[in-house]
Amino acid sequence: MPFHSAASAKVLLAYQSPDDIKRIINEKSLPKYTSKTIINPKKLEEHLSEIRHKGFSICNEELEEGIKAISAPVKNIDRETIASITITGLSKKLPSSNIKKFIKILVNSAQELSGMLG
Repeated sequence: MPFHSAASAKVLLAYQSPDDIKRIINEKSLPKYTSKTIINPKKLEEHLSEIRHKGFSICNEELEEGIKAISAPVKNIDRETIASITITGLSKKLPSSNIKKFIKILVNSAQELSGMLG
């Protein structure tokens, strides 16, 4: 799963240490899968910072045209991100008007799952 273009992988990467993020970005290539794929390392770092701030990731056709995904982190008792949960669907079936509802449900579910682990 490409760490720079899949919602779930971006969530996992976003919650790593800054040093680990830089190392991973610099060690790996950033292939372009669609016109929306982030291939600039600096822009990817900014995007990961935004994910940490918002608490979720959206992949809007970055990996595959016509596919949208939303992902949220699952954390352990020490607040470390250990997994992610994701909603994936066809872009045309996940319109922007419903995305906020999906985000709320997904983030709440991830927090509930995190609570069960702690």
